[in-house]
Amino acid sequence: MYQKIIVVTGLLLVFTLALVSDASAASPNCEKQSTSRRIKTIATMILSQEKEKFIRSCYKTLSDKDKAQVFEELAAQRGLLEKLREETENNQHLSHGESMGAALASWKQLIERVPFSAIGKTLRSVTNAFQDKYCDGTDPDIDYTFVVLFPYSITNPDSLRSFAGVTAVDAMLTWYQINYGGISGKGTTTSGYVYLCIGDTGVSTAGGVQAVRNALKLHDNN
Repeated sequence: MYQKIIVVTGLLLVFTLALVSDASAASPNCEKQSTSRRIKTIATMILSQEKEKFIRSCYKTLSDKDKAQVFEELAAQRGLLEKLREETENNQHLSHGESMGAALASWKQLIERVPFSAIGKTLRSVTNAFQDKYCDGTDPDIDYTFVVLFPYSITNPDSLRSFAGVTAVDAMLTWYQINYGGISGKGTTTSGYVYLCIGDTGVSTAGGVQAVRNALKLHDNN
């Protein structure tokens, strides 16, 4: 019996050491790295599909501006950086928060990503996502519409905020916040439907349509 206890104890010790070794390998000491190195490390961890808790522990040490750089590094490692910057330049007018202007009940504006704004708020998930060539109002290109439904009419769209608990998608939201002022949203004041337009390159860099659909949330800051 004592031999069995020794064997089991030994196996547990090996298993524990393996876990510690795995955690150590997946969770680099970010505070000892330069900012530029941290940015590259986080992007590499995302692409290597490391556990989110390890990625997040490093990611949270960055400023918002540096988190946006994580997204650019992701795009670079995916071979999409030039296209991402071109998309930004072509759609730069979105940063001015233009109005739909057609009907008094309609709105179109940028939805901000604000740090810590989701604390204590009810998060609304994406209910549908589809390709929409004209959702940004420019010449036809590949964009995606993500639909979020609130249980009440959105009469004050200024109060809407975006959120994502997954690093790659949060980096995308932060990148759009830094470069555009938010992600493009539209709806009517008589409906709870909110339609979010995000370019194909941004979506691809964040991991694809399904990854964005699963992680992207909205909340009402009222």
